[in-house]
Amino acid sequence: MTTLEQIEEMEKTNPYGIITPKTVEEFRENLLKYYVCITNGDMDRTRLYIQEDRGRQIDINKIESFSDIYKILKMGFCGTNRNFNGGSSPHILPRIIVKKDIGEYMDETGQFMSCRGYFYDENNYSLHQCNKETYLEDHKHFMNNGIKYGWVTLDNQIWREFYGITLGKFSGYIFEDLSDLLEGE
Repeated sequence: MTTLEQIEEMEKTNPYGIITPKTVEEFRENLLKYYVCITNGDMDRTRLYIQEDRGRQIDINKIESFSDIYKILKMGFCGTNRNFNGGSSPHILPRIIVKKDIGEYMDETGQFMSCRGYFYDENNYSLHQCNKETYLEDHKHFMNNGIKYGWVTLDNQIWREFYGITLGKFSGYIFEDLSDLLEGE
């Protein structure tokens, strides 16, 4: 069984060489790398693919955090749009292929209500990142090679760890210091 100490040790290093963003520009770059976006090759016109509203696409240059996605779609605490899947939270597509069932990981690590450490272990999933230079080829490979993928809500408790690793404080799930918590007040 994996112990808490082993999980804490894993959490010291991001998997797959992911660099957690510190700026809005790095946040947008990571949206492009680790989540399904739509582009015609012009990176200045890249859009984050959202399941709601029949596959709505949001210009990543208009997104500075998850909060902006809620506001643009008028969902969650930011609006009244309840027409999509209960309306509470938008869905995005992480570029991940799960290798180990999350429930199995929870059993192995003795966790009941969480799966802490799951996304720090590269043996649990494969990551198909896209780079600006090869975006169209990378995207086509991910979408067209029989790879299983799935929509995930922005507020999904299990995926918050991955959001924190790839999107940092811009996900709303990582706080660098107490001032981050108080920014909205």
